[in-house]
Amino acid sequence: MRHTIAVVAVCGTVIAVTNAQADQAAQDRARAQQDAANALVEAEADKQAGPDREATAKAAYERS
Repeated sequence: MRHTIAVVAVCGTVIAVTNAQADQAAQDRARAQQDAANALVEAEADKQAGPDREATAKAAYERS
């Protein structure tokens, strides 16, 4: 009986550690997806801001 309890305790610990690792991996994937989405948003904002910056620089050049 003691061996059975010990085996069950070890198996429970292994399952708990495996679940914790799976949870951490899922969190890491979600964080990576969010980082990628943020990078895409920033890239799009930069792309849209480019013509505005160019127009501002051109206007400043033409005034001087």
